[in-house]
Amino acid sequence: MTRLRAQALMIRDVPYMSMKPCEAGRECECREDCESAKRGAIRDHHGDRIVEISLRMTRLRAQALMIRDVPYMSMKPCEAGRECECREDCESAKRGAICDHHRDRIVEISLRMRRLRAQALMIRDVLYMSMKPCEAGRECECREDCESAKRGAIRDHHGDRRDRSVEVILEEAMSEDRRVAVTGMGAITPLGNSVSETWEAMKAGKNGIARITQFDPEGFKATLAAEVKDFDPGQYLEKQEILRTDRFTQFAVAAAQQAAEDSAIEGKVNPDRFSVLFGTGIGGIETFEREHRNLMERGPRRVSALFVPMMICNMAAGMIAIRHDCRGTAMPAVTACASASNAIGEAMRLIRHGYADAVITGGTEAAVCPSSVAGFANMKALSTSTDPNAASLPFDKRRNGFVIGEGAVSLVLEEYEHARARGARIYGEICGYGTTCDAYHITSPEPNARGAAKAMEDAMREAGYTEADHVYLNAHGTGTPMNDLVECKAVHAAFGDANARKPWVSSTKSMTGHMLGAAGAVEALASLFALEEGIVPPTINLMEQDENCDLNYVAGQALQENLTLALSNSLGFGGHNVCLAFRKVK
Repeated sequence: MTRLRAQALMIRDVPYMSMKPCEAGRECECREDCESAKRGAIRDHHGDRIVEISLRMTRLRAQALMIRDVPYMSMKPCEAGRECECREDCESAKRGAICDHHRDRIVEISLRMRRLRAQALMIRDVLYMSMKPCEAGRECECREDCESAKRGAIRDHHGDRRDRSVEVILEEAMSEDRRVAVTGMGAITPLGNSVSETWEAMKAGKNGIARITQFDPEGFKATLAAEVKDFDPGQYLEKQEILRTDRFTQFAVAAAQQAAEDSAIEGKVNPDRFSVLFGTGIGGIETFEREHRNLMERGPRRVSALFVPMMICNMAAGMIAIRHDCRGTAMPAVTACASASNAIGEAMRLIRHGYADAVITGGTEAAVCPSSVAGFANMKALSTSTDPNAASLPFDKRRNGFVIGEGAVSLVLEEYEHARARGARIYGEICGYGTTCDAYHITSPEPNARGAAKAMEDAMREAGYTEADHVYLNAHGTGTPMNDLVECKAVHAAFGDANARKPWVSSTKSMTGHMLGAAGAVEALASLFALEEGIVPPTINLMEQDENCDLNYVAGQALQENLTLALSNSLGFGGHNVCLAFRKVK
């Protein structure tokens, strides 16, 4: 630990060591007679060294994260009744573990490593701040004909940071993690094909569930779905693009375009620091079904050459990146019904830890087709009700399965100061993310809810939860017998039995159905608007509350409440658990 901390402190000073001469013919070590040192600047020809430092920070942060997890390897004291310093005679040290009573120091080091990573990235950017004007006597706004712009440099007169020393900037970088704001949203859902339509329908308790129209469900155990209505992909895609994309990608592209336009982010962020993380649980199953029919009925030569790119789960993220010139990370999150929430959480981490300045994130799904409906129904996961008002019944005694839904919701996440500097509208701040795995069963949640509870606890801790908070919990609330019961246990474990009924709880799946890989995104939308407007959307059709699901539900109609914190749970096949935490921006 001592060596690691020393290393961290030493790295802070590394940029001041030049690897090339500042002036032709003499070495520069940023001595007192160095013009660069006098004004606290670093010459732009030192950039290679900074890249090396940035890479070193990445490795150092990886070390820190590993160290953070070490305490969980030994949860017992070294020896009862004596202090443990992890000396050579310490049993924990012999095993390579660290005792649980050292955890506070480990957390401190982990936080320090985060700040150190931010520090390194800030140093990298500082290098490009020149102390000379582009051309004497001429204002430069980094137009296309600007020599500085051509080589990717930023001159000192291009920002209010020009008069601040490297040391001041680094001190700011070390002061706290980067905050993450939500600056744009887009929605294609069973309740409407825009954000406003979706949220207004939620507040009104509108039901988006009806008999399936995309195929004839006669003979299927489940005949209801929450389908997207009146969606025209031609509003967002060219004709050739429509023919080359699956419905799940079309939904994603549409929602992302709405979100990007809402945020007005394009042209306001460096493309190399603009990323995409987009979730989907199943991907292009509609394409898979169609091309499988072609294979069986017409032979292998009739299978589309675009079958694979249309079907694969990463295509939504790829298309969004292409359309919005996102040259940073672009990848999917595929964790079943937790996919969108994992995508949003990991997008937050990209920004918080300095890997991106803005991320288009969210989730998409288009699985209302015969094979998926039959598969879910045959595993007894879907509601068999034929009444749309008695089908999706989270936390109700009558519940017997979820109703499959479809659609996409997209959020634009942005580094908070970046958003403020450009005057963006900020819907709220994502301030907590917990993600765990039950490691228990491929479809069933762990009965004691340990993993789900820990995901909630982690998100709440990161968000700075206190008992004084007025909390809205958008529950995963699928309406399956086991899921709802386990989630209630998780809430009790996370809040404590004495406080478990304090959060206002609702499941918007009672209206949207279960949008699978997009569920976490539409529920993030609901959570953000609940905070902003002080309105808790209802759980509709909750007539007979299960006494074993003893939480404080908002049933029937929306509730006005002054909220300070919103949590959104997502649980997925494979044991994936996610909790997101949002706050109003103060």
